[in-house]
Amino acid sequence: MKTLNVSLLILLLIGSVSYADDLRSGEWRTYAGGPHRLFFNPRENTLTAANVSQLQVKWTFPTGAIVMASPSVAHLHVPGEGRIPVAFIQSWDGNLYALRARWD
Repeated sequence: MKTLNVSLLILLLIGSVSYADDLRSGEWRTYAGGPHRLFFNPRENTLTAANVSQLQVKWTFPTGAIVMASPSVAHLHVPGEGRIPVAFIQSWDGNLYALRARWD
C-alpha cells in the first residue's frame, strides 16, 4: 500500500510541475487551460480587443453533428512517417475523429 501511495504522490507532483511549466509557456495542454478550468490564459498577448475582429476561420471539417468538446492532441508514431500530432475530436454524431494536426 505504501508503494502505491508514494507512486501516486510522485505522479501528482510531476503533473503539478508540468502544469506550472504550461502556465509559464502560455500553452494550454489540458482542457480549459488547467485543472481549475478557467478558460483564461494570462500569458496571451497575441489576441487583443483591438485585433480580435480580424480573426478568420482557418479550416473546417464536416461532421454529422455539432462538436462541443475540446480536442485532445497526441503525438503518434506512424510507420513510414515518424511522430506526428493528431487531434482527436468528439462529435454528437457518436464519432471520434482523428485529424492530422498542423501548426502552420
